[in-house]
Amino acid sequence: LPLLAGADLIRREADGWRSQVRVSSLGEQLFVHSAFPTLAADAVFFGPDTYRFDRLIRSHLASSDPARIRRAADIGCGAGPGAIRIAMACPDAEVHGLDINPAALDLARVNAALAG
Repeated sequence: LPLLAGADLIRREADGWRSQVRVSSLGEQLFVHSAFPTLAADAVFFGPDTYRFDRLIRSHLASSDPARIRRAADIGCGAGPGAIRIAMACPDAEVHGLDINPAALDLARVNAALAG
């Protein structure tokens, strides 16, 4: 518990501990993002739009030659699922996840590490 609390992943409340993150699946991957309710100004969302964006990326990759993709940028990457999907499909590409939210970039780094 001290490690989780020190990393701000859990918070002490009157009746026990509360997780500050959730984990959602997208295909075979797991993604850490902000816990519900996402009321904080720096909340990192993962919801229906994430799944729609992933379908769009998968559709584009299926109709393209991934070896021809050299660079990609996921602007407003949030927890990083778009950038991670592209990086996994195009291992030789230079892929960047960009976001103005430092908390999102922190979680995107965690999710990239989890994805390998």
